[in-house]
Amino acid sequence: MNLKELVDKVLDSGSNFNRKEGELIFNKGLASNIKSKKIDFIYNIYGKVKNENSTSEFNSHIKINIKNETLLSCKCTCNESEDNSKLTNIYVCKHNLAIMYMFYDLAKKKIISDKEKSAEGEKSENKGNSILKSVKSNDEVSPLNLDIKLKHVNEKYANYYEAEFRIGRKSTNLINSLEEFINTRNLNRPNTFNKEFTYKPYEDIFCAEDESVLNFIKEYIELNKDLKNGSYQMAKGKLLRIAPNTLREFLNLVNSKKKIVLNYDYLDYASEVLRKDLPIGFNLKLEGDFFILRTKKKFPIPLNENNDVYIYYRKLYLPSMEQIKYYKPLYNELKSKGQIKFNKSIEVLEKLINILKKISNEITLDERVKEFTEKLTFPQFHFEKYDNKVYCRVKINYLGEKIELINESNNKGFLRDLKKEDKICMELERLRFIKKEGSFVFIGEDEDIFNLLSFELENLRKLGEIHLSNEFKKMRLINSTFIDGEIEEEDGYFFFKYNVGDLSLRELQSSLNSVKENRSFFKTEKNDFLDLTDKRVVGFLNLIEDLSNGEKLKEDIIKIDRNKALYLDNIIKNKGLDFIKGEEALKSIRESLTNREYKNLKAPKDLNATLRFYQLVGYNWLAELSNMGFGGILADEMGLGKTIQTIAFLLSKKGSKTLVITPTSLIYNWKDEFSNFAPTLKIGIIHGSLDERAKVLEKQQEYDVLLTTYGTLRNDFENYKNNIFDYCIIDEAQNIKNPTSQNTNIVKSINAKCRIALTGTPIENNLTELWSIFDFIMPRFLYTQQKFKEKFINTGGKNIEELKTLIKPFILRRLKKDVAEELPDKIEKKYLVEMTVAQKQIYKSYMKDVKSKMKLNKEDKITIFSYLTKLRQLCLDPSILIKEYSGGSGKIKATIDIVSNAIDCNKKILIFSQFTSVLKKIEEEIAKEDIEYLYLDGSVKAKERINLVNKFNESPHIKVFLISLKAGGTGLNLTSANLVIHFDPWWNPAIEEQATDRAHRIGQKKVVEVIKLISQGTIEEKIVKLQESKKELINNVMNGEVMDGKILSKLTDEEILSLFN
Repeated sequence: MNLKELVDKVLDSGSNFNRKEGELIFNKGLASNIKSKKIDFIYNIYGKVKNENSTSEFNSHIKINIKNETLLSCKCTCNESEDNSKLTNIYVCKHNLAIMYMFYDLAKKKIISDKEKSAEGEKSENKGNSILKSVKSNDEVSPLNLDIKLKHVNEKYANYYEAEFRIGRKSTNLINSLEEFINTRNLNRPNTFNKEFTYKPYEDIFCAEDESVLNFIKEYIELNKDLKNGSYQMAKGKLLRIAPNTLREFLNLVNSKKKIVLNYDYLDYASEVLRKDLPIGFNLKLEGDFFILRTKKKFPIPLNENNDVYIYYRKLYLPSMEQIKYYKPLYNELKSKGQIKFNKSIEVLEKLINILKKISNEITLDERVKEFTEKLTFPQFHFEKYDNKVYCRVKINYLGEKIELINESNNKGFLRDLKKEDKICMELERLRFIKKEGSFVFIGEDEDIFNLLSFELENLRKLGEIHLSNEFKKMRLINSTFIDGEIEEEDGYFFFKYNVGDLSLRELQSSLNSVKENRSFFKTEKNDFLDLTDKRVVGFLNLIEDLSNGEKLKEDIIKIDRNKALYLDNIIKNKGLDFIKGEEALKSIRESLTNREYKNLKAPKDLNATLRFYQLVGYNWLAELSNMGFGGILADEMGLGKTIQTIAFLLSKKGSKTLVITPTSLIYNWKDEFSNFAPTLKIGIIHGSLDERAKVLEKQQEYDVLLTTYGTLRNDFENYKNNIFDYCIIDEAQNIKNPTSQNTNIVKSINAKCRIALTGTPIENNLTELWSIFDFIMPRFLYTQQKFKEKFINTGGKNIEELKTLIKPFILRRLKKDVAEELPDKIEKKYLVEMTVAQKQIYKSYMKDVKSKMKLNKEDKITIFSYLTKLRQLCLDPSILIKEYSGGSGKIKATIDIVSNAIDCNKKILIFSQFTSVLKKIEEEIAKEDIEYLYLDGSVKAKERINLVNKFNESPHIKVFLISLKAGGTGLNLTSANLVIHFDPWWNPAIEEQATDRAHRIGQKKVVEVIKLISQGTIEEKIVKLQESKKELINNVMNGEVMDGKILSKLTDEEILSLFN
């Protein structure tokens, strides 16, 4: 490094302004005492600069590393340098630059001088290097040692420090006369100490720090000359007297690696001068309403009143001015009282902590103080994302001091709550972050990121502030706020438009599967997370799934039947989907289905019956549903008159085309009820032989209502394929409960504008039966069978309330207890039952034979009675007369159907017959159905009868009691029964009534239903009609004394013959 490079290195480091100012100072000749010195690779340049008035003088020192060509420091005693040095590591002031201009000028002059003296004519451009080399060669001499010893003098009227100095190399020699030493040094003359050591200023050098000490002595010597006439001598002989307030200034000059000896209070201390803060410590406690501050270790010993020099644990300290400033007032108070009390408040604590932080790094807070400081501790979680990785940096603000949490053992400030920091680290580890590269790096799975976005960030807010980078924010949590839905009505349908964030239809379809799999989120192609823990999101997705009937989504709009309006309205309200727009489109249907006011109801004027109020409600309910184009299920309990409500409805729709499908056992009962209650309706019965059915089918347009059975419909289905009915009504709808049966498929294939199902037991075994019936009245209303199964059956009842919401508007069910006030205590009805084909053939054959005999011979009434009895038995079951008969019994089949339905409604049943042989046949069929029953006829002893009665009344499992009319028609109390079946009509209706009274008697709390089974088109119908026409006669003669056979004696010949017509 040549001279020019050396000078430029300093000049280029100064500002343009300071360079101009420095050059001006140099030109005015205000720079002087330029010296240079090299120690190893460090080149030092010294000089002094006066101001223009010569009132002030500034010492300047520049240090350069000539090996790596760097400027190490620029120092000056001017205020400008002191102020700016606090702001930057190296500040080059105008005085430093003036010194460099002066140094360069002197160096150039020496180069020129050497050139003139040189006989060899060396090139001047190399002289700068030669100067440096010459300086270097001089500086290769090792520096002398300067030893210092201080002694504190504390006399009555004097308080100062005496310093003595020794110089030398291996051993040092006392400077006996400081003034003489300085003078010879100034004159550059040798100074002999002894024969072994002579100080030669022109050869010997000192280190920079020792030079500063010697300059200090020189200044004191010069000052001492001014004070020579006074009594106070600052330098006398070997001693230099140092005032306490300048002790710090003096010690600041001492080499930090040099130990000095200090005698204080008669004790010697050998210590380096430590230019650093005192390692003092404090204890802060909370006691009552005060913070108590105490020192943790021994008190340091201040060496002057400025408290800027201390002895502490036998070491000499020059603390920072900041520590001195804040420690001095605390020191004085602690030294005198041992502790300091502060009021307990956040403001006081915060101020105190800030002061203590400026004094010490070793402060211990007790637990109560730490608890108090928690209010001022603010962790900050900074979440960032870059290079497809997620990071978290944690900063904790401890009363204004921010600490980056990496949970290492170092850098633990006294305020740090290590337990809390450990808790934060553990919490981040739980969230799948690990410590790495000075930060926390996420190593978890998608589920962990979802949890972080959905709720863990919010949980972290309990610990501190959350800050998210823009890149991190791009990972969106799509919740219900990102969802849009709108309902519109057009052409008799509703249309549902939807949008979930910006998910594609393919993604949306996949998200529906995620809902079914009970996943907590769905990750999109853009790395967003659809929140499936948000109930409103799941509710919305389920709604889309439901409205699309589980089919693949093809567009962002779904066509919806009007029958889903109320369900849609309820879902919007109950699932919190009020963000769906257009709900007002559902209003009219909602009000029609929910705001029903049944007042001033009237039955159709041609109805030949008086409907009870609940029956009027049922009739109007059917009418309202049909008017809106909906189907429905009338599911009243058995015995409440579903048939007459339906007939009233059909009568109100006279002129419409209706198909009614019934079980075989009930078709003629329907015909009879139509004849009785709606005689103005034209009824066609499609039943019987093929020819009979064909005739009705040919003229079907002439009928208001076509009646057929499930079995007949199956046989005639081809004839219905092109028919379009206004109404299709099925009775005992449980006949289509099996979705896969042929019956069910055929019934559902009937083309009808409105479909109605009648059943007292819409569900017998499982929910699939309900689905099957609904799939008839409103196909796909309850979705596909597979989706229904997934949604309502396989979920363990989870969605049962939703199912209730769906079906509620379309199913009407009243129990007898619900309408008890409207009911009589006994309801009687007759069921016309059709005999089987084989049964009809035998019956007709025997009737023909009887008529032939009566034409040929005038039979007596006993013989006629025997004919009548056999005909009645054939109506019941021909097998009781003909052993080889296997053609079945219409009545027994009807009885089993009624019993099964009644048991499903939790009824208990009495079955009466005058023929024990028939009771045995019924018993066989009931046993086949695994129905628990009891049997009583004349062979049962009286005592056993009481046991049977008690057993039936007390057991909830025994549902059926088979009783011989004569054996059990009187004397038994069977009030647990609420259904009485008279299997065969008795000649004497009073006997039937007595049997009925086994259930319908005092103690009965339920309505008793009485069913009389009548074989259609047989002598049983004649007997019933005869009973009604001769009721008064029979009542008169039946007083318990007239035998059944004698009744015939009261009948005319014409009346007897009419029984056989």
